Amino acid sequence: QTSGQCVIEKGVDYPGGTCDNIKCQGSDIRFQREVSGPEECCELCRKQKKCEFWTYATNARRGQERICWLKTAEARSSRVMNEMTANLISGYVVKGESE
Repeated sequence: QTSGQCVIEKGVDYPGGTCDNIKCQGSDIRFQREVSGPEECCELCRKQKKCEFWTYATNARRGQERICWLKTAEARSSRVMNEMTANLISGYVVKGESE
């Protein structure tokens, strides 16, 4: 895997806590609305300082459609995959040795 590459995991969530973009708790850094897809969400993470993980809500996720949450490395330990996360797509940015 190349540094900066996106790894995409369908049906996975990295719950981060509460985040209103003013004060975020847990591993959440911020969120962005109206994101076109998981690829764009990963690109936002790549450009965001300290972002390593991300979660994207598909159009099937009512009330949270097309939202991308950007998360720190702490998110790794909270990985969830069950029937509640079916409409979420998550992933991470592959970090190089020097990063």
